[in-house]
Amino acid sequence: MSRRTIVKGAAWSVPVIAAAVAVPMAAASTPQQDLNFFLTAGEVIGSAGAADGQIRSNGVRISPANPAEPKVVAAGSVFTITIEYHGTNPAIDFTDPLHGLAYNKGQCAAWSGIDVQKTRIVLTAVTPAPTAEPTIGSFAWFLRQRPEDNSITFTGIAVLAAGGDFPEGGTLVNLMVDPNAGTGGLSGPTPSTWSLA
Repeated sequence: MSRRTIVKGAAWSVPVIAAAVAVPMAAASTPQQDLNFFLTAGEVIGSAGAADGQIRSNGVRISPANPAEPKVVAAGSVFTITIEYHGTNPAIDFTDPLHGLAYNKGQCAAWSGIDVQKTRIVLTAVTPAPTAEPTIGSFAWFLRQRPEDNSITFTGIAVLAAGGDFPEGGTLVNLMVDPNAGTGGLSGPTPSTWSLA
């Protein structure tokens, strides 16, 4: 092989390298742009002034912002939902629920972590498998008195594990509460009165 052949080969390789560097990279997916975080059918059950009440939801889910472009969320992502009482009734006490703590924790069986304080419940759960629409099931908490209208808030955070379409993971704090319109004895907050995080 002559020196001229080596130089020709080098000349051909330079533009190929330059072209590879000049190609723009595709924009990375970000959870905040590509996903929605929902709490479904959140509601307060019971008539105003009733001797008992219930706070419940059908659960939470992450859905693609654009259903035509689903994004896979890795297993091991952590959902945290906080239910908080902001009213003035000293008798509202999540630590002393109707039917007892064990029964109420059983109503939240889909959630692996249940931290109960007087005016706040924090539920946590870990997603078991990679999926384009991870969900965690329902929860319910029975109270000895029904909370006043507009006194309960749901907030939430989802910490996405690294993997799937989000190699660096990510965090969603834009929980959207989808209130249940309610039937029967529902007299809880209407959709316009729920506090959205």
